[in-house]
Amino acid sequence: MTFFKGKKVLSVLLILLVVSTMFSSAPFTASAGTAKTAPTIKSIIPVCVTTPVGTLPVLPTIVTAVMSSGSMKKVSVKWNSIASSSYATSGTFTVRGKASNITATANVIVNDSSSGSAGSTDYSADTDVAYNVVKEISDLKYKGRKPGTKEYKSSVQYVAGVFQQMGLTPDGDSGSFLQAYKTGVAQFSAEPTLTINGKSMKLMTDFKPHGNSESGTLSGSQIIYVGNGYSSDYSGLDVSGKIVAFTNEMTGTGTPTGTIDRAEYAVSKGAIGALIISGKIYSISNYERPLNYIDSKVFADYISPQVAASMGINLSEKAPQTVNAQVQGNISITRTPNQTSYNVLGLIKGQDTTRTIMIEANLDSYGTLPDGTVFPGASADAAGVGDLAGLAEYYRSLGTKPACNILLAAVGSECYDRSGIEWFLAHKGKVGKIVADVNLYDVGGKETQKSITVNSCYEQLDAAARFSVKLDANYDSEVHDSASDAEELYSFDNAQMDTAGIPNAFIRTCDSTDVSASDTIAAIEPQSLQNSMAIVKQMVFYVSAVTDKATTFDSSAIKQVKVSEINKTLSEYDTEHFQLIWEPQFDMAIPDLVPMLDQLWDEDEWWNYSPSIGKKIRIYLVTSTDEGWATAHRSVSSANESGIQSPGNYSVSVIEPNGDADANSVIGCIAHEFNHDAATYNLMKVYHNVTSFKTGNMVAQTTCDYNNQECSGHLTPLLFSPGRNGTSWVTQSYSTITGLFQASSDSGIDWSSYKGDAFQKISEAQCVPHYDQLGSLYTYIWENYGPDVAREICYAMYSDSRNLQAIVQNELGVPFQQIEDGWFAWMKSSIDNPTSSHPTGLHTFDTDFEYEFSKTIQLPSKDTISITDPQGHQIPIDNIYLSEPDSSGLFVKFGSLQKDILYSVVIQPDAIHYASGGSADPKGIKFILSVS
Repeated sequence: MTFFKGKKVLSVLLILLVVSTMFSSAPFTASAGTAKTAPTIKSIIPVCVTTPVGTLPVLPTIVTAVMSSGSMKKVSVKWNSIASSSYATSGTFTVRGKASNITATANVIVNDSSSGSAGSTDYSADTDVAYNVVKEISDLKYKGRKPGTKEYKSSVQYVAGVFQQMGLTPDGDSGSFLQAYKTGVAQFSAEPTLTINGKSMKLMTDFKPHGNSESGTLSGSQIIYVGNGYSSDYSGLDVSGKIVAFTNEMTGTGTPTGTIDRAEYAVSKGAIGALIISGKIYSISNYERPLNYIDSKVFADYISPQVAASMGINLSEKAPQTVNAQVQGNISITRTPNQTSYNVLGLIKGQDTTRTIMIEANLDSYGTLPDGTVFPGASADAAGVGDLAGLAEYYRSLGTKPACNILLAAVGSECYDRSGIEWFLAHKGKVGKIVADVNLYDVGGKETQKSITVNSCYEQLDAAARFSVKLDANYDSEVHDSASDAEELYSFDNAQMDTAGIPNAFIRTCDSTDVSASDTIAAIEPQSLQNSMAIVKQMVFYVSAVTDKATTFDSSAIKQVKVSEINKTLSEYDTEHFQLIWEPQFDMAIPDLVPMLDQLWDEDEWWNYSPSIGKKIRIYLVTSTDEGWATAHRSVSSANESGIQSPGNYSVSVIEPNGDADANSVIGCIAHEFNHDAATYNLMKVYHNVTSFKTGNMVAQTTCDYNNQECSGHLTPLLFSPGRNGTSWVTQSYSTITGLFQASSDSGIDWSSYKGDAFQKISEAQCVPHYDQLGSLYTYIWENYGPDVAREICYAMYSDSRNLQAIVQNELGVPFQQIEDGWFAWMKSSIDNPTSSHPTGLHTFDTDFEYEFSKTIQLPSKDTISITDPQGHQIPIDNIYLSEPDSSGLFVKFGSLQKDILYSVVIQPDAIHYASGGSADPKGIKFILSVS
């Protein structure tokens, strides 16, 4: 581990707009420049900003130029004037300008008031990169990027050029980024038609051919509706010479289950063709399953429920139903075998080159229709490929090698027959063992169905998925088990990964395919791209940092040991890194706690730069400060729930008076206290003159700040701890620094006391707001710039004599004001809109109503307490007591008797808002709320 020596993290925007004439159809190879030629500007990296409707966008005055030598240079830019009509309505437009006589481009997104972005926002470099790649390859000139076509090949050349300019290592054929494979191509050779009783149906509104349908005609007048079309639905039916209709719902008994399989089954029973009634899972306008080279030899059309009704089929009645309607259909498809297509593969070499995490997205989209309709596939799945490019920029900007290889793979034919991934798995490059595959799909549009699907048998990847969404409210609902939710992975590469024995996850945050033809760049939201990349960054961090598998709890391994320091016999359970010792009151928490511990070790060890820990860490779970080895070395003023670390004795104590805490609350406390231990061990390595582990001596001898350790400790329960929801810490931090957010801007926020290795002295009362302010900044940086940078800034604060602003600016490569603005907006948004990200309640009053509540609560109380207003409405508030309002008089902080709950109550003229988090333990209290 190399400790901080003022390392400057690069944050350089990368080239996005690659001129097509730079590329030939041959694989890409690097060429050497002429050493004596002075570098010239080759291109200007595009920028991306947003602005509300009616507001002139604010464009940067400095842009990044790509030099002929491959280096980057900041240059001034002069933009062309912008007509007010350009930003009068929501949408996108492009502004041109000149920088050193080279054309510069700014892509502007105009949002209406409901879109979520307020004010011009210059997105981070990786989001800009992602957006511009999406904008390029979703252009109509690529005609929907159908594998095996010349337009698909052009999109491949563009993406390969982006990978090359970002400095990725080629992992394709012959030292190039391209991996060729063979695929079959299917194209409509004529417009498909369908008439019902002489009325022409409209393609993609009333009907569409199934992608595996044969070419031919369908003509008949008798239709039998058989329900969902499973084998059991044909009992006693004769469908010979008739058209079979069935729904595409995935519920039924018998076989087969796939829609085309059910159509084939109908023909095997004598039917002349199939009409598949589109349901809620797959609308007619959805072209997610386009024409496929595989010919089922069955005529099959999807029809809408409305068309089915016009034929006389009543979907609310039981099947079978026989109806009479004159049906005439025609499908003409040309299928061509053995066409050359490509995967695009770029490798980021890691410190451990034997292990690789693969991040993939499908470069193909859905092609075109004979009438010229193009399915541009902006969100599905140019957005996934854009994310690959954005992630390449992110890891490049860190300036350090990741823990293991990262393979960025734009894979072909995922929407068709998976021939691209099948070829890749049979002909992998020099990537070592693929330990995880993360598949991105439909991640750039309006977020309507955020989910990560992973088979729970892949324990580490499943834990990584749950870790990656911890900062979201209701995060567990976003992780799906593919063992029971296979529909999530229909038609994607994950089945091939399962067959190859590679742990895999599927990320989808949007549902853009129901409007496939309008899935254009206008539908792309940079924030959505940023959010999906944040999930991947977290998953990559977790998989690369965590090497220990979750320990399986075995009750037979529990031992009874005599703890000499307290002269008691307690239970003990050993894992690889921890020795867990507890009183009987904690028995119920142990089975869930044990599997978390060794993974916590890996995460916390990573955060603290792999300190040398020579012994197992003992964890005492006790009910009093009189018990536990750590209490012999640290004093605690009360018997409240708390934690104590004792690095000199390699131990941590969790003190819970009732002894009934669950595993998730205990692991959070362990994470916090063990982080202090691990940080101290690392500081011992760096500052060799430390001879005592006592905090006062450490600070005196190293000038390292204790509050920075507290801040780091408060981050660990939030960001680490498998299975723990970290929003309670975030909410608590909001409640302690709300006074910062009374103003409409961040101009009055004071950062002067935050100076690396020499913090300003502060009072005890200021401590919590002090490290919560710093901790919330670390969390914002973690979320928006990645775990590595957040960790580096935290540790720079121990050893760097500069102030916080200089350290952050140096590590991120952007002005501190930009970071502060983003942090302020992020925090204030969470306070102004608590329901968006935190468990909250809301009770509304008449605006002119003034009322005073009072009630006495006696301990112990575990019931929900309700306050009734004069209208008879009840406000459920758990066990609250009155604390002091802050200086503004608007915020009153309440504690709670219930463990791990703290209520931050905001009193406004017309409402009381309250949000959960934190902890407190009053003895018997009264509270009064006034609304005026």
